[in-house]
Amino acid sequence: MSFSKHKLILQAYRASDLSAFITAGLLAAWISGLYVNGVGLFELLSLRFSLINLAGYMILALCWLVIFQRLNLYAAMRSRTEMNEETVLVGWAAGIASFIYYIVGLIFDISLFTPVFILSFWVFSTAATLLYRRIMYAVLKKVHLGDHNDTRIMVVGGGAEAKKYAELVQLNEVMGFQFVGYISDEPMADGVPLDYLGKLDEFETVFKENVVDEIVITLPLHKFNKDLEKLVDHAAAHGVLVRLPMDQLFGRLFGKNVWRLRSEMVSHPGEQTSSDLVLSSGHQMGWEYLAKRAMDFTAASILLLLVSPLMLFAAVWIKASSKGDILFIQDRYGYNGRVIRLYKFRTMIQNADELQDALRKQNEREGAAFKIKDDPRVTRCGKFLRKTSIDELPQLLNVLKGEMSLVGPRPLPLADYKRFQEVTHMRRLSVLPGITCTWQAGGRDNVTFDEWMQLDMDYIDNWSLVTDIMILFKTVPAVLFGRGAS
Repeated sequence: MSFSKHKLILQAYRASDLSAFITAGLLAAWISGLYVNGVGLFELLSLRFSLINLAGYMILALCWLVIFQRLNLYAAMRSRTEMNEETVLVGWAAGIASFIYYIVGLIFDISLFTPVFILSFWVFSTAATLLYRRIMYAVLKKVHLGDHNDTRIMVVGGGAEAKKYAELVQLNEVMGFQFVGYISDEPMADGVPLDYLGKLDEFETVFKENVVDEIVITLPLHKFNKDLEKLVDHAAAHGVLVRLPMDQLFGRLFGKNVWRLRSEMVSHPGEQTSSDLVLSSGHQMGWEYLAKRAMDFTAASILLLLVSPLMLFAAVWIKASSKGDILFIQDRYGYNGRVIRLYKFRTMIQNADELQDALRKQNEREGAAFKIKDDPRVTRCGKFLRKTSIDELPQLLNVLKGEMSLVGPRPLPLADYKRFQEVTHMRRLSVLPGITCTWQAGGRDNVTFDEWMQLDMDYIDNWSLVTDIMILFKTVPAVLFGRGAS
């Protein structure tokens, strides 16, 4: 089962708030026990533990989450400018919950719920909730697809439907949505709060000039045409998610039965929601992906510590053997076309990129990529670093920054993408690029360009955490024995 990114973030904040509830309850019980009876926390818990108390505690925890839900404290991400407002709301929510618990204590004669406990719980729950949410905020800013949990949306359509959708989303800017603008052939509605990007048949130019994560089609079915079909195909080829708001797509044609279709609910303040039909040909967000990101961060951190002496040796050798910088830093495409700065140890002479066009006629790889055996630009030191893959080690920094993964399609130079013949190959940008992937683990350079691209597509379509682990295990012998490296 797959989840939307925003739903996962919402659940993460719920887990954070529940943890704060438990922490505050334990601390308040400790303070109350010492103040009233001189009883320590563990003695108090041992005296009061029972199945009835446990069930009651779970009901109070559910009440806690419901109060937070009713005060609209669950959004995808909150900007730093709105955290002061969040502080007030959290304090208010904790106060309401504390008052309810006090009333419950009076009705059911719960001796634990003394005024000291209630006051302590209010203070501790407010502080713990804010602290845990700050920690969760920092974690979520690290666990992302290279987009820092900001989703860039392009709207198709400029009529009243587009205006309605834009206004609905902008009611809650903390959801992490950013509008790129809209494209439309029809007359523009007055006051559409979006930038006009061009006509529908100009979508390819718009894609090239903008980073787009999602497309929202705010047109009814009877307005679908060939240009829109081409746009959807183009989005699928690039792995860009497509949303079709159902109330605008079908209107009242099917009544309530339309909600039986596979949909994703996007919630907003004021009881307003948008139910979207979601089409996606990229990665499916889920807990398995979060485990992948955690594995990437942990493994990259450990590997950097282990190989730091080797990296220091390589840096000294590069500097001593040839003129130029130690690191080769190049702009390459990351998630959905975001430009990242990829780090490698320099293995060629300085300014080697300027000589590539002159050597392209010797290119031994079909398609857009460039590769020649015994490249004259490679230094003696560089040959060894390439053979052993030591030159790739600085990319562990890209992994820590969330721009790359340990496993994923290799990031190509920007110039190579301009030579792509098949638009479907662009779908490799729908996931984080990686240090290694299927073709490297299975023989590295011993594949044609088309086979390479197909392996990347197969990886995206059949991805699982187990797949990543298997590729990493296969990569180790490929590196140790230098299969295909040069």
